[in-house]
Amino acid sequence: MMDVMSSAAEVMTEVREEAGRWVVDLIVLTEHGVERRRLGDHATQQQAHIAADAVRRTVARRRPPTPDDRSEPR
Repeated sequence: MMDVMSSAAEVMTEVREEAGRWVVDLIVLTEHGVERRRLGDHATQQQAHIAADAVRRTVARRRPPTPDDRSEPR
């Protein structure tokens, strides 16, 4: 999974309701397609959104910067 994350063009989370529980999915877009992984389920929608936000922040911290993210020295 880590190889997929390092070559990912975009990483997203999705919160959805399933059988009365709130599910958090990780969606990874790569040049080879889309990979969806279920991260977990929660009793409330608020708990699921908190978990999804934590995952998004972690991914943003751990991904190497892209050339567009680097600022040019002036």
